[in-house]
Formats: sequence, structure tokens, C-alpha cells
Amino acid sequence: MGSYPATPTCVSLLRSYYPSLTAKERVVASYIMNNTHVIRESITHVARECKVSYGTIDRLCKRLGLSGFQELKIRMASEHGEEESIAADDTALKVRMKKAVKDIHQTVELLSEESLNNAAKAIADADSVLVCSLASSLGTAVGVHYRLSRFGIRSDCPVDTYQQRYRAATLTVDDVALVISYSGASKELLRVAQLSKHQGAKVIALSNYLESPITEEADILLLSGIESNPMGEEVASKVAMEFIVTELFERIFALDNRFASNLLKTFTAAAESQM
Repeated sequence: MGSYPATPTCVSLLRSYYPSLTAKERVVASYIMNNTHVIRESITHVARECKVSYGTIDRLCKRLGLSGFQELKIRMASEHGEEESIAADDTALKVRMKKAVKDIHQTVELLSEESLNNAAKAIADADSVLVCSLASSLGTAVGVHYRLSRFGIRSDCPVDTYQQRYRAATLTVDDVALVISYSGASKELLRVAQLSKHQGAKVIALSNYLESPITEEADILLLSGIESNPMGEEVASKVAMEFIVTELFERIFALDNRFASNLLKTFTAAAESQM
């Protein structure tokens, strides 16, 4: 019997499976084998480039014994060992500072002034705002919910995925759903966006990918420009996303004097707890 590597690479697996793949799966396999930059692309981008459905990509990944496209990207990133060049005199702190600054610069380039203004107005005018996220972006969502309460804007930020769906299913045309998803490919958050849209609520998506399932459902897209290796996306810097949130609230604040009044009221309400 021949000997085989304990953990064959994704490319070698794709080559071995290639003859047994369907015609559409072969298109995707060829694209992946010939484009290592696929690790920085969204599933939507790959689907459009290959002219296939999400299901085709998902089935191909599962043939390789992977849970889906995200795991494929993580495996390939690990196999290629991508590392950014670092100057000899850079400390770890300087490296992270430069990365954060670069992410913000790229975010400013990608952000639309019109989208920011439209998102601010939609939130300011909403009867209530449903803020939803999962995993590492959940902290950003909770922060948004907190700021909305300080502004006197009714909001909800359920952590449980069932509660997120329940709330989305009961929104109205006067409400807003703000969905925060770094990848834009979370099935749970995609369902929240779809349910919210079905109810007539305005959907605002904060994501890092222009082409993704969630951004396709969004009425307004707020796009960050964070560059990260797929292996680190779960703990990628959220500085750029927080930058967007800060800018969004600056614009909400400027729309109505009542927000300044509510900030003063909420500050006074909590003042007695301060030394």
C-alpha cells in the first residue's frame, strides 16, 4: 500500500476529487486551485465569478470533509502560511497600531457618505431598532445598543439567535434592523435580515465584504476595510467597525436636538453612582 500524507492540502484534495466532481463543482475547484487569493474573498464573490450557487460551493467544501467555505479559507490560509512583512525596528505595539490605522484608512475609502447619512436618518426616525450580531462582533452590537439607549432611541439587542428571529419577525415598516456581521455570511444573521425585510423594516448591514449574502439583503450597507487572514477573522481588529459606529452616532446626534437633551438626562440619571 502507498503512503499518504496525514493532512493533505486543500489543493491536493481538490485535484484527487476533480474527476468525480459535477461540471459546476469543477468550475469552483479550478477557480480555487488557480487563485490563492480566494482566502480573502467572500462566498458571494466566488459564486459570481464561477456563476454557481452557494449550494454548489458548500457541497464542494463538504466533499473535502470541511464544514463550509469559511473552513476552506482557514485551511488554505494555514497551508500557505501568509504573513505580512514587518519592519525590523517595529515592536508588536507598533505593528498593531499600523494595522489599525491602515484598516481605518481603507474603511474611509470604502464608506459611502450617502450610506452613512441614510443610516443615521433611518435610525433617528425609527420607532425601534433591532441590533443583532454574533461571536466576536457581538461586543460591537451591545455597544450600539447602549449608545442608542443613551440617545433615547428604543432598541433591543438579543443575544439568543431564536430571540433575534422572534424580534425580526415582529418588526414593522417603522422599525430598523441593524445587522453586524464581519463575514456577511452567517446563516443566523442572514435569516434575521431576511425576516426583517419581509416585515418591511429597513435593514442596515455593517460588514467587511461588499459581496456577501447579508449585504444582498441590506437596504443600506456600511462597509469596513479590515484586512485579515481568514485564520484570524474571528479575533480580527474591530477598530475600523468601531470607527464606523462612532461616525454613525455623530451623524445621528446632529439630526435632532432631542438627542443632546436625552444624553443630559441619562447622564444625570447615572451621576449619583459616580464618586
